[in-house]
Amino acid sequence: PPAPPAYDPNATYVAFIVGDGDNVEMVTSSRARWMTARHARCAPPAPPCAPLAWTLSPHLSYLAPAVLGWFRAQAAPLADDFVLPPSGHLYAYPSQLNEADRRRFVARTEADARVLDTSGTVAWEFAGTWENAIEHYFPLYAAAGVVHGAFAVNVPFDLPVAAFGRGEDFKVLGAGAGGGGGALA
Repeated sequence: PPAPPAYDPNATYVAFIVGDGDNVEMVTSSRARWMTARHARCAPPAPPCAPLAWTLSPHLSYLAPAVLGWFRAQAAPLADDFVLPPSGHLYAYPSQLNEADRRRFVARTEADARVLDTSGTVAWEFAGTWENAIEHYFPLYAAAGVVHGAFAVNVPFDLPVAAFGRGEDFKVLGAGAGGGGGALA
């Protein structure tokens, strides 16, 4: 893939993420129907649609490799992409894990990111645990530089992420090789 564009602090970045791709039944039913409809509406020669990021279970690579291949083939002409579902390797709240388990979780999430050829994951944490995640969990991704973006979703969903200050939409965490970091958006 082409190198990502340089970060512009004056630009506004938006990602539209289609969720529930951690649920293989939903991937093979409603999400497949959505992708089929989107492909019919947006694939060339139709006018292009805004790109979407679809959460998709990396476990499809061994559970349903044909399904994973189908989604990749459908997404390619749309400029759609994939991100790991909550919270990467498995549906979890990683800041609640002990340090050894957090490190294993990060390593497995990085391996999964390679499977999906992505550098992003949806990240779920409970309200009140984000400070711990920001301090002890997310910086672990900076070492290998595989996962660069974590899209924060608070649980319960109707509360803002209090660890983000007023007007603060993202945090840059850690410094990897070459001065890169992992962004929490």
